Amino acid sequence: MASRTEALRNVALIGHGHSGKTALVGAMLRATGGKASGKSPETFDAANCEPEERERKHTLVARVHRIEREGVVIQAIDTPGHPDFIGEAIASMCAADIACLVVSATSPLPYHARQLWERAGNAGLARAIVVTHLDHDGVDFEAFVGQLRESLGHKVAPLTYPVTTGHGFAAVRDVLTHHSPRADRFHDWIEEDEAEVDDEVLSHYLEKGHLDPQEFDRCLVPAMARGLLVPLFAVEPANGCGVDALLRFLANHAPSPAAFGPRRFGLPGTAAGADAPFVGQVFKVVVDPYVGRLAHLRCIQGTLRHGQSLVCQRTGTSFLASHLLRGNGKDAVVAHEATAGELVALAKIEHLHVGDVIAAGVADCRVPPLVFPTPSYTRHVWPKSRADESKIGAALEKLCVEDPTLCTRRDTETGELLVEGMSPLHVEVQLQRMHRRWQVAVESGPPTIAYRETIAAPAQGHHRHKKQTGGRGQFAEVFARVRPQQRGDGFVFVDAVVGGSVPRQFVPEVEKGARRFLQRGALAAFPVVDLAYELYDGKYHDVDSDQLSFQIAGERAFHEAFLAARPVLLEPIMSLVVNVPERCTGDVAASLSGIRGRLLGMSVESGVQRIEAEAPLASLLDYATQLRSMTAGEGAFSMLYARHEPVPAPIQAEVVRNRQASLHPAAHAEVSRQDAASA
Repeated sequence: MASRTEALRNVALIGHGHSGKTALVGAMLRATGGKASGKSPETFDAANCEPEERERKHTLVARVHRIEREGVVIQAIDTPGHPDFIGEAIASMCAADIACLVVSATSPLPYHARQLWERAGNAGLARAIVVTHLDHDGVDFEAFVGQLRESLGHKVAPLTYPVTTGHGFAAVRDVLTHHSPRADRFHDWIEEDEAEVDDEVLSHYLEKGHLDPQEFDRCLVPAMARGLLVPLFAVEPANGCGVDALLRFLANHAPSPAAFGPRRFGLPGTAAGADAPFVGQVFKVVVDPYVGRLAHLRCIQGTLRHGQSLVCQRTGTSFLASHLLRGNGKDAVVAHEATAGELVALAKIEHLHVGDVIAAGVADCRVPPLVFPTPSYTRHVWPKSRADESKIGAALEKLCVEDPTLCTRRDTETGELLVEGMSPLHVEVQLQRMHRRWQVAVESGPPTIAYRETIAAPAQGHHRHKKQTGGRGQFAEVFARVRPQQRGDGFVFVDAVVGGSVPRQFVPEVEKGARRFLQRGALAAFPVVDLAYELYDGKYHDVDSDQLSFQIAGERAFHEAFLAARPVLLEPIMSLVVNVPERCTGDVAASLSGIRGRLLGMSVESGVQRIEAEAPLASLLDYATQLRSMTAGEGAFSMLYARHEPVPAPIQAEVVRNRQASLHPAAHAEVSRQDAASA
């Protein structure tokens, strides 16, 4: 029997790694008699069940856990805390109504947690904070709350607080039921936030200086739903301290999906009623090699029933909800219907993707699309064997369906198969998952940088093509000039022939030969850009000249002129935005200078330093790893292509040498042997 919308609480647990999110879910399950056996709070049966998670001791995929308390169903979504897997957290927040930020009292709030916090606020979610690790030495709860209020806003107010911290942390006090100077101070903070719910409440508060108990309780839900109040809870998942108070608040005072209605999703109406036409949004897709595709969705409005006809708004495809499931950790049970606010899954619907909106018929669907960060790390992958070659495309496509922050594409210039992700760890985990699920093994390496070739000076070139093999031969002679163009002007062909030295029908053939040279330059076989090719003279033979002869002569004359025109390599320059803690500013700025970067500007917001810079793409292939090392995992960056610029001469020589070695390995090996022998 589906739960009523008012009796649902959809909570996404977000935060940085090792803050205690998974342990908190285990503690909540144990407190309510749920299935949470395991050797430790972080390793209960339904948590971290994939081999990649157990190996790294990190939650890498989001999971929904159903926790029942006093007739209320709390659908808690445990999300990854590692910043490389932020896509799972972003998608999970679209299914939740409350974002619960889990933070450790032993460390400052990292940039990744701030980023998730801002995304939750922009999505219109109610927000709460759970503070863990209060049993560690040196923890000052009051000072930590002060830091949170300073960085996240003064809407943060404790609902529970520890009697003592450190090894003696064994009890919390509930601000709603306990009276003491400390509790009364926190109670006043909450009243100040609640007073902004509406003008009438504010008027009562200003007149009396406080709210009536009934008015106080009534305003908790709207204050949270409108973002006016951020309740904070002191919890220690390992011993269960504070868990019961958190569950009690979620069951009795936290907003249900009905408090928001479909308007948060951009749909008409004011209530997420069961009688409205069904609308849902996919927030997670799992592609299992045995079960097939499983699409987890949030019921935004209406009721979804088994066998109901639905339409995917992105593709217009109709399908039947023939396999409706309700997930709980790693398990799932058959469901017959789901009401607004519930999180369920549809099995064996092969065309659904994360973010897809599905509806019953032609419902008015204007759900805003999910926005994910752009991948910043790229690897070239190739199959280990011929058997893997036939399966790699389909396997990578399934991984990308599961993870919107993972992309794959074929480079049109190099022909390389590229996998783009958030970091080396992100790509490594996905490739391991591909090998485990679909038995596709791959090798990987850095991608070929999209260099370009151009010239720095004007020059002339000449080539006579003459071939006689008996019978009709081949003949063409071309004289050409090349000159550099402004960056971005591309290639220009100029016909400057006078006197008919090159017949008009052969001029286009010379241009064809020149354009063929543009595809693979003479310096390192990269595309040639930004120059003008002028055909100014030539010779022909009445019998032996033909189209092919002038194509060959035009291309080889271009080759000669190009080498004489001081050829240079152009490398892609990327625009960077780097976000790091203020304490790391000096190290990060120095590192950017060390990779030939240029600082463009800096600004500080809430303790986070934003650095704008430019740097060559060749220097950024492993920058994600370097940045994490410099900032203890708190730094993040994004980049976009800006332009191409000339490569410094010493680096150009090395790039050309390595390129020639990759294109002609046998010749390079022979030269290396000769150099070794002469030495």
